[in-house]
Amino acid sequence: MTRKIWHLAIIAGRARTTRRPPGGGDVGQLSADRLLRARRLGKRSASYRHACTTPLGLRPRGPQGDPMKASKIARSVVAFMLVIGTVLASAACANDRPTGASDARPTNADHVQPTAANQVQPTGADHVMVSPAELKWADAPSLPPGAKVSLIEGRLDQPVPYTLRLQFPANYQLPAHWHPAIEHVTVLSGAINMGVGDTLDKTKTTALPMGSIVIMQPNTNHFLWTAEEATVQVHGVAPSTISYVITRRQPRTK
Repeated sequence: MTRKIWHLAIIAGRARTTRRPPGGGDVGQLSADRLLRARRLGKRSASYRHACTTPLGLRPRGPQGDPMKASKIARSVVAFMLVIGTVLASAACANDRPTGASDARPTNADHVQPTAANQVQPTGADHVMVSPAELKWADAPSLPPGAKVSLIEGRLDQPVPYTLRLQFPANYQLPAHWHPAIEHVTVLSGAINMGVGDTLDKTKTTALPMGSIVIMQPNTNHFLWTAEEATVQVHGVAPSTISYVITRRQPRTK
């Protein structure tokens, strides 16, 4: 009996010298209580001796209770979600990218090849580049004899922009007339003389040399004459017609 008491005292002394568990509390008291419970049950196996010598608060934690491992798992999950979000955002940007030059398709815009005044050749191009040598001239049916016309863009009988050029010989006269739409005239070569009124009056005209520009408002009676050959370019928005003041001709396209 004395030997057993001595053995218990040694074990209790060891338990009291063990460091305090993180959760606080008396380590020696915990070990002594566990020893007494095991002794009452008569357990003297290896597990009994381990219970006597190992404080409850210092037992190693399992994987589920390891805070470091849980933190690593959380960081891994966050990194995986960031990767997934980046991939999805890149895919969305690729689907929404603007159409580049290689993806562009020409539109079916009408433009005029150099041709006669009453002809238009629609193509798939959206621009016109014509040199003076490529222009084709024809008699202007709605003007006094001697004038030539070359239609560069548009149709004169359709509500579309148009561009044309007119050639006048020397000593040419165009009687007073008017147009239903605004008219822009640029003198490309030579010189013209233009005036405003119901009848052609050379004393009431303005000399317009090469480079001059005229913007004639709709329904304005005007006239012109030349002393030398001249070429002008006219542009506006069709339909473009010409009505003479004195003869009261029916409106006709240029």
